[in-house]
Amino acid sequence: MSIVGTYRKAHNEALRALFKRSFVTDIHDPEQPKLGHALLLYKTDTLVPGHLETYNHTNNWEVGEMVRSLNSFGYWVDVIDRSQAPSLRLQDKYQLFIANASSDSGQHFPYFAEQVPHAHKVFYATTSSPSTHNDRIIARYKYFHERTGQSLAPKRLTKHVDMSRAMQLTDTIFSLGNDYNSATYDAYGKIIRHVRA
Repeated sequence: MSIVGTYRKAHNEALRALFKRSFVTDIHDPEQPKLGHALLLYKTDTLVPGHLETYNHTNNWEVGEMVRSLNSFGYWVDVIDRSQAPSLRLQDKYQLFIANASSDSGQHFPYFAEQVPHAHKVFYATTSSPSTHNDRIIARYKYFHERTGQSLAPKRLTKHVDMSRAMQLTDTIFSLGNDYNSATYDAYGKIIRHVRA
């Protein structure tokens, strides 16, 4: 890592330690008339004052872009960090709720979705459906064992998403990725908006 990259990483870590909040409210563009209020369930790491752009993971970029896009349409945006324990109580003031919900990051999607019954609820899928995701990971580990004779415990399995409950609360699935990922959600019978990666 370059000196600049090392500095940016240390700078951002210090800011997060000092100023990160698990619930950031009323992010808006003062140039836009207010259309409504949107709620994101994702992460707040990059929403600290003075954060310097880094490229260590696309989801850091995604959060900022989602907020900017919603602001450009006139939405005031509140963001809940995915690590927020389900104790926060929300007002039913949102017209839109978007949650990164296809991995364990979204385990609290039902808890927050139930508190905003008047919002249009978007299940933001950054992976294939949890069952397909898990099946493919286990198959890769099995193939690794067959090739090498080595056994490893599977990592990055989705274990804490209640898809039945999540789908009861979902209005639209926003699928990010290839056609295969998007098709793994067809069985749920929801509107799917697919963005190809």
